[in-house]
Amino acid sequence: PPNSEGVDPAGWLPLFLPPPEAINAAALGALLLAASYGVLHNDVEILSTIPANSDRLHAASAMLHHLPVEWLEWYDHEALTFPLVTKASTSGVCYILGDLCAQALSGRDLSTLRLDRAARSGVAGFIGHGPIAHYWLEFLDNYMSFGGAWWAVPAKIVVDQGPMSIVYNTIYSLLIGTLALRDPREVLRDVRTAFVPGFMASIKFWPAVHVVTFGLVPIELQLLWIDIAEIVWVCILSQVNNEGL
Repeated sequence: PPNSEGVDPAGWLPLFLPPPEAINAAALGALLLAASYGVLHNDVEILSTIPANSDRLHAASAMLHHLPVEWLEWYDHEALTFPLVTKASTSGVCYILGDLCAQALSGRDLSTLRLDRAARSGVAGFIGHGPIAHYWLEFLDNYMSFGGAWWAVPAKIVVDQGPMSIVYNTIYSLLIGTLALRDPREVLRDVRTAFVPGFMASIKFWPAVHVVTFGLVPIELQLLWIDIAEIVWVCILSQVNNEGL
């Protein structure tokens, strides 16, 4: 409200705030730097001990060449040692990336990007996908492998894309609506509305992915492979669930 001089202090606030595109760019840049440091800090520390000459350039080239294999070995170790946290975090990150991609495809730029929406998607992935998928994939591996029979793969796909896809899509829709602080009745209505489009999109997308998941990928790396595909899938799912959010 205006003060005693008839001036509204809140009206001056936007004059001192940076534009939205600057805030979004700074936030994304900080996240990118943090992620890069997490992946590369050991290599950077090793390079810093090498004299600044051709040896450092050669060492850097060798590290970059071996980085994908070393990172995959590190992830495999973490997935075996700390499976729940590793897989929940993987889903959270991939759901954020998927939602950012969905927003970009819908025409948003840095000035209109909704980081709060991407954060909600990340929380939904961390809570509602990673932990559940960890135990579900363990169940399929333990009880539906049938001694390595070839028909175990299509059997797993049918079960995963039948009842379990309903569970995944419903939990995602519920979490997205709840985290947006929407009226519970509206959330439940949107869950019902998104059910058929989400299920139809799921059966068109996931069976081909899961031929690789259940046929080629080791159990501890299955969620990583799934979450890479989730980046594309969340683009689809975000479009279904986030209209108007």
